[in-house]
Amino acid sequence: EWAEINIAWMIRTLHCMHTLASVQKQRYGTSVASQEKQILEMRANNSRVDSFEWNAAHLKLGEMQSQEVIENFTLLFLESMEMDDNSEDFFVRNEPCPWEYSKELLL
Repeated sequence: EWAEINIAWMIRTLHCMHTLASVQKQRYGTSVASQEKQILEMRANNSRVDSFEWNAAHLKLGEMQSQEVIENFTLLFLESMEMDDNSEDFFVRNEPCPWEYSKELLL
């Protein structure tokens, strides 16, 4: 069965996903390429593949790659959408909504 999807809601959701993935990826303080290079250097220095450092480096790389996939997917999708930038339906805030707008929904 097909569900009706509100396109404006989906676009705002993808904007939020893109922002969250971008911010999280920046928190690592390094790039995917740098992390890959670090792992290769660890291997070249005969680092044990069962060590905490080795596992942590791979886990960090996997998380960063996942964030990059989400970031790129959402950006690609958003760029492919035809939308009226002046429409209120597609307005996305850079800051959280003011409390006055949300409190009735939460209380």
